[in-house]
Amino acid sequence: MDISSKLKDFGLTDYESRVYTALLGLKQAKVSDIAKNCSVPRNKIYSVAESLHKKGFVEIVPEKVAKFRAVPFEEATQAFIKEQEGRLKNLEENAKKISAFLSSFAPEKKEEDSSGEFLVYKTKKMIYKKLNDIILQAQSRIFIAASWEDVNRVMPALKAVSKKVDVKILCNLTGDNLEMCMKSCCPISETRHYEKNLPEKIVVVDDKEALVFQANSPVALYSKDPQFVAFMKRFMNMILEDSVSVEERVAEIETGVPREEVKIFRGVENIYDVARKASSSAKNHIMRIATEGTFNDTMKHGIVELEKRLSAKGVKIRYILPITEGSLMMVKEAMKFAEVRHMDFIPMQLKIVDDAYCSMRQWESIEKEPVNIVSTSPDFIVTMKHYFEKVWSDSIPAEKRIAGLLLKQHVKKETVKSGIFPGMTPEKPDVKE
Repeated sequence: MDISSKLKDFGLTDYESRVYTALLGLKQAKVSDIAKNCSVPRNKIYSVAESLHKKGFVEIVPEKVAKFRAVPFEEATQAFIKEQEGRLKNLEENAKKISAFLSSFAPEKKEEDSSGEFLVYKTKKMIYKKLNDIILQAQSRIFIAASWEDVNRVMPALKAVSKKVDVKILCNLTGDNLEMCMKSCCPISETRHYEKNLPEKIVVVDDKEALVFQANSPVALYSKDPQFVAFMKRFMNMILEDSVSVEERVAEIETGVPREEVKIFRGVENIYDVARKASSSAKNHIMRIATEGTFNDTMKHGIVELEKRLSAKGVKIRYILPITEGSLMMVKEAMKFAEVRHMDFIPMQLKIVDDAYCSMRQWESIEKEPVNIVSTSPDFIVTMKHYFEKVWSDSIPAEKRIAGLLLKQHVKKETVKSGIFPGMTPEKPDVKE
């Protein structure tokens, strides 16, 4: 235990704490003896001991050479505690007087004054205080969309009002927090699972006030503005459409089989984050049809390396790619752990993981934002597997394609050496008549 920091709560400085703890072991001692037993400069000890005496922690023994004796801690702190209680009582009395005096300066409050007002809270302590306040003042309904950690922090307030208001909770449920959530959230609310981590946490109370705060920043915005509250409600209802019940989430976690759904993912980071999670879940096989650029991107995002490790565990990996002179090194690396075949043109990019996941992405121009359609429907996955097998049978083995490219490179080199290019005939030398 850091005793010095604890003694600071009782009004002692760092030096005073050191001298006092040294004296407790010495019973009574001169300045020179105290100096040997604590890391306080000797020329400071007398003044520190005098200060401790004034605070009631040390007694002075009147001898030719002054000695000091430590007062037992419980006895010493009684005076300090009584002093603090007296100060607190004075503060309370003064607060009432000052409040009454200042209220004469404040204009009369009107309910509509705060309707269009926005307030900012900049510390976690203030954010959660405000969050608890608006929850405890709720009259009819509370809708909270946040992380499990945030929900758990305001759980006492939610339980306190749950008998009189309708509570709806939306959070990310995992194997780690599911059991705890079912015990605490489900009895007092309608709880639903949302797959993604929300960038903003939102609380709407009585359809009249809303608090929004960011995931990674201690900044919150609060308002009773009707338009702002209505916008937050619409946003939360949109999220609600993509959520699932606790029962569905439990079944998904227990069986390991994802529920049937079709989702659209936009943006490079979202797409590759989903792709990485899908590959991680593979147990039997991964099938992929990809362009050269997309396959290169999956290497940069570590997905190909992940699939290489899965191959070592027995997962069968198959790739269909356009193999060009520029992609030879990349393809040769892939061939070390996967079956690879060549196709000149890729009309649709496809990825299938076991019988549980299928993603599609049409070829698009570089200016457009990439869009992936992901499905976990068993019937759809079966159809796409048949499509993959058809394309696989029509494609060229990588070894054959690479041999053709290497031969082409060899012919080019020989052509450059001879100066004769395809379609040209050797020039005949001039013959003088």
